[in-house]
Amino acid sequence: MENTLKRQANIELLRVVAMLMIIGSHLALHGIQADMGTWSAGNRINRIFTSMLKPGGGVGVAVFFIITGWFNGNKEKISVKRTTLTTAFYGFVCGLIGILGLVKGLNPVSADSAKNLMRCFLSPVMGGGWWFVTAYILLALIAPTINRYVAKMNNREAALLVAGFWFFEYTVGNIISNQYFPIQRAIMFYLIGTCLKKYNKYPNKRGLFLLGSGMAYCLHGMIQYVSDSVIARGKSGILDEIIIIVTSCLSNSVLIIVEAVLLFLFFLQITIDSRRILEVGKSVFGVYLLHDSIFTRNLIWHNVVKTEKIYEMRAYPAITILVIGGVFLSCYIVERIRIKYFEGIMEGTANRCVQFIRCFGNKIL
Repeated sequence: MENTLKRQANIELLRVVAMLMIIGSHLALHGIQADMGTWSAGNRINRIFTSMLKPGGGVGVAVFFIITGWFNGNKEKISVKRTTLTTAFYGFVCGLIGILGLVKGLNPVSADSAKNLMRCFLSPVMGGGWWFVTAYILLALIAPTINRYVAKMNNREAALLVAGFWFFEYTVGNIISNQYFPIQRAIMFYLIGTCLKKYNKYPNKRGLFLLGSGMAYCLHGMIQYVSDSVIARGKSGILDEIIIIVTSCLSNSVLIIVEAVLLFLFFLQITIDSRRILEVGKSVFGVYLLHDSIFTRNLIWHNVVKTEKIYEMRAYPAITILVIGGVFLSCYIVERIRIKYFEGIMEGTANRCVQFIRCFGNKIL
């Protein structure tokens, strides 16, 4: 994400924790539960542990947008240059991985594969290859307007705005599976971050914030287990449909918000001074792009990690924690290489292209 303000180690550590949660969620969603039959075949401990990983994705995403709102809520412009350049780099890299997968027979030769290659090479930012990127870019475009309206509001009016958006856009959008829900979700948590900064009077209760977030996460994980069990057996009637809707509303409209806000407030109140954490935190966006692209997610979880094999083991929970750390570390190393050897070149090239376009436009006009 954009490095527009001096980075704070406590917030960068929160970014790292959020990304680890997202990786764990992707392991469960794209790895084990890519086939719900695989999940159902596991023992109860492994099934519960997998379901407990899934809420981390929603919480992690919420945290990233809350951070964005906290630091950008008073700005008239949000730069997306670094986000765009980083996404373009990984679009190219993941496109090459996709071609290699086609050559090796890891990816099917199909129209979908051709479209995905076009997304990677020609439209990595807005092509839908990474929903988070698309939502973030669109959010950055409308955020200045949001900021101007929120700045004119008192705390009560801002709270009413968040409540109204929470119900009519975020909750209803989730229930009806609105195609624009990713953007509604981005705006929802951006608003929360902006309003948290606007209020900015919180008791020094770090322990309670962490405990509350942890308890909400455990409850969320158990609700997710119930939902997964219903989905795995095939949603056989109206009662099952009601269970899915209710658990989805509880998860997205209540628990994710509670978990993300309390976790954010906990990290906001801790003091850390670490250059290493700053470096790692700066790299989490690249970690996300590399491990969750159209072509790398299946490669990582099914061809490299082989989650189905790990899931059969009694030590699956412990091994999974090591795998999550290993995936993060591997992608982090690649991102550090990109920053060291390619970031400066890409920024220089982009600046020259912008300057050329401006000069060309001025001559024409």
